[in-house]
Parts: sequence; C-alpha cells; structure tokens
Amino acid sequence: MPRRVPWRDLALDGDTADADVVLRQLKSFDISKSNTMTCTLCQESEHKMRYRLLECSSEACSEFSTAKCAWRGKLLTCLSTKHASIYDYDHHCTSAASPKKKTLTATQKDFCREMADHHLRPMRIRHALSGSSAPASLTHIRSAICEILLSDVFGEPQPPEGAEGMDTSARILWN
Repeated sequence: MPRRVPWRDLALDGDTADADVVLRQLKSFDISKSNTMTCTLCQESEHKMRYRLLECSSEACSEFSTAKCAWRGKLLTCLSTKHASIYDYDHHCTSAASPKKKTLTATQKDFCREMADHHLRPMRIRHALSGSSAPASLTHIRSAICEILLSDVFGEPQPPEGAEGMDTSARILWN
C-alpha cells in the first residue's frame, strides 16, 4: 500500500483567479499527472474535478543539487464551480528564486484574440501590443494566436505545450 503524503495547504477552495495568483508565486513546475475524477471539493451533485500533480522544474534547484528536487504540488480544480485547492509537500533544494519568463496577461490575451478575429498577423499584433508597459515577444504572441486558431478548428482552446489550462487535459500529438 502506498504511503500517505502529508500535504500542506497553500490555498483552499478559492476561485480560479486566486489559484492563478498562488501558482504564479511558486517556483517553476511541470505537471506530471493530470486526471479527472469524482469531485471531493464539493458536496453537491456528483460531478468531476481535475486532479494535477506538480513537480519542481526550477533551474535554481537543478543547478544547486544533482539530485531531483523533493518539492511536490497538488492542484484540485472543480470543473463545475471552478473552485481550486492547492497543496504542497516538502521543500525546494534552494530558496533562490527561479528567473521568471514573460507571459501575456489576461487582458493582452483578450486583445490578441480580438485582433486574430480581425485576421491580423502576429507581427502586427505585437506592434499593437508594443504600446503597453511590457511588450511580449513574438513567440508568446504566435503561441497565443495558434491557441486561438486551434480553438476555431477543434472547438475548444488548445493550450501551448507546457501551459495547459486548469480545467483541460493534456493533449499529445505524435509526429
């Protein structure tokens, strides 16, 4: 029988925006497992929740030690109410912060979505965004545009690799 992991509460039963804030404060991580299961967050009617296991992918931890970082995280998201709970276990190898990658904010993504609806190319959208305080790189804009175009083709938003949404499952494409 597997041993029971003593999870430590980081955020309990918060909405998706609160969970995003907590996740942005964490060091870099990868999602090692992402499954749906019967919801344990709500006591309402039977519905599903997304259960994700996170593992450290911080450059600071990997440079500090040759052993794998012991930190683990767990993210539970109710698919009907969009409430989330975040837990973690153990500590990182080092307390040094990971370098943060620039990402598009929610308003910038909405702007890109609107511009893509008008059939503008990614470079033009980047120039339109350059008036903001932190212009995004062309690769971030291209990935956002690809996400928008894929949502038109497949009927649901397809997150770029490594950045899946909180209530979507990972999709693997084989070449």
